[in-house]
Amino acid sequence: MADALLLTEDEAAARLQICGRTLRRERQAGNVRYILIGRCVRYHPDDLDQLIEVKRTADRPKPTKRTGKGGRKIAANHGGGVIVPFSERQRSRR
Repeated sequence: MADALLLTEDEAAARLQICGRTLRRERQAGNVRYILIGRCVRYHPDDLDQLIEVKRTADRPKPTKRTGKGGRKIAANHGGGVIVPFSERQRSRR
């Protein structure tokens, strides 16, 4: 560990070639380990390598189809394809 230097947030983001805001979101989501010294956030290079391994997509299973309440499939437009004006919807409820 003595040989490895800790990286600042900007240095770590540059090493990963991502925006600093993206790295901060990953940290806040608990996806990357970090070191907090006072109010300074630092990253160990090994932890960045681990983040890269976790984010690799080749080993991930394919996402399942989206389903709604009760296991029903959700349509892409979520509305059934019929547009009804608001005033007509209110009249049909009465």
